[in-house]
Order: sequence, then structure tokens, then C-alpha cells
Amino acid sequence: MPIEINDTISTIQEIRAYVQKLKNKGLVDIVFIDYLGLLKTMKQCKDRRLEIEDVTRHCKEISLELDIPVVALSQLNRGNERDSREPRLMDLRESGSIEQDADNVLFLHVPKDTDQSQDSFDIKVIVAKQRNGPTGYIMLKYFRNTFRFYGIKGE
Repeated sequence: MPIEINDTISTIQEIRAYVQKLKNKGLVDIVFIDYLGLLKTMKQCKDRRLEIEDVTRHCKEISLELDIPVVALSQLNRGNERDSREPRLMDLRESGSIEQDADNVLFLHVPKDTDQSQDSFDIKVIVAKQRNGPTGYIMLKYFRNTFRFYGIKGE
């Protein structure tokens, strides 16, 4: 598959222009942003929360205007680790706009008692938000050596 990685762009406006150019040439089907916390905006913002709000709004606009999915990775607050619980929407770092603007929010969660030194172990994929469908979870088997995930039979 043709994959292009561009790590020279630092603002959401530059990403938007770049993706628009690729879309006009028929060269983009999906955009991955790794990760929201590294992006900036050209808009003057009083604080980081407002800047993240601008970034997530632009991500949503890119998706709608170009009719492509935009997958954005985000960091979580440490609250779920500290409290030994699964992540929730309120754990998304820096802004409620991530939850508000996203159509879907998925969390990858390694259960607390998992031995992560093994070659493979189970990971829980929590569908915390799905604008047009149900929420819930599925279990996947993660293979460290190949960085692959497989469905677990019976799930």
C-alpha cells in the first residue's frame, strides 16, 4: 500500500492544505495524526485548551470537506492509571473538544493483571463513543513481535 509519512508539518492549517492537495490528486483516502498534543494552530489562543479546540475543529472540518476519515491519536490523563480503572471519555487530555468533535472514540486498554512481557497478550478495545452506533468493547490478541492485533474467537 502506498503510505506517505510527513513529519515536517506542525500546524493543523498546514495539514489541511497538504491533505487538500493530495485529495485533489486522488492520493489520500485516510489521514492519521500522531498525535494531537504535538499540533499547533496559527490562530492566537490564550491557552493550550483553546488551541486543542481549534485543532480538533479543523480535524472535523477536514473529514467533512474531503469526505475522508481523520484518525487522531491523543494522550490520556493519568487518572485511570492512578485509580486502576479503564479509561473514560473524561480522561482525554487537555480538552472536552476531542470528545465533542469526534464521531468515534476508541481506547486501547491493557487490563491491570496482564503480563506485558509475554510475546502476546489480550488488549481491550473500548468503544467509548460512536455517533452512529453502539458503544461497548471487544477483546483482541496483541502480538508484540509483529505489532499485530487479532480477534479472539468467541468475542
